[in-house]
Order: sequence, then structure tokens, then C-alpha cells
Amino acid sequence: MTLAGVSPNVATGIAFVALLALDWRFNFSAVMALMAPVILIGGMTLGWFTPTEAAVAAVIWALFLGLVRYRSMTFKTLAKATFDTIETTASVLCIVTAAR
Repeated sequence: MTLAGVSPNVATGIAFVALLALDWRFNFSAVMALMAPVILIGGMTLGWFTPTEAAVAAVIWALFLGLVRYRSMTFKTLAKATFDTIETTASVLCIVTAAR
């Protein structure tokens, strides 16, 4: 019974590998964006920084990507994002403070 499921699974796996080999396009910009989880998890696992410091490192990496690498973020949008973050944080802290 177990061998009856092996050949269809192997054939499906080979088909997926062939499909990926035919349609593979390496996009370096995606690799740069996917480094944020590597920075977070890798830095904490290796003991380079604490979770709070890892969050700061990920934010700095995201700012670098937005401002320098992709050039999709301007200082105007950065200021708006900062003020929105301050407003949201203040709202949440007011709710937490008022909670009993």
C-alpha cells in the first residue's frame, strides 16, 4: 500500500522541479526584502541582539531599502509614517492606561 503512493508523489515532485527550472527568474530585489526575517531571527539566534534591538535593526534595514535601494520612499512619506506611528502608539497607550 505504501509503494502505491510513492510513484505519483515522485512524478509530481519531478514535474514541480521541471516547472521551476523552466520558469525560474532570479530577482535580486526580492532577496533584499527577504533579508528582514533573516536579520530578525538570525540576529537573535546568534545572540547578536535582543528582540527589541532586532526590531530596530529590521526597521533600519527597511528604511535603507525604501530610501536607498528602491528609492520608493521620500522623506515626506517617512515623516507621515512616523507621525502615524506616534499617533497609533499614543492611542494604544491611552487605552492601556485607562484599562483597569
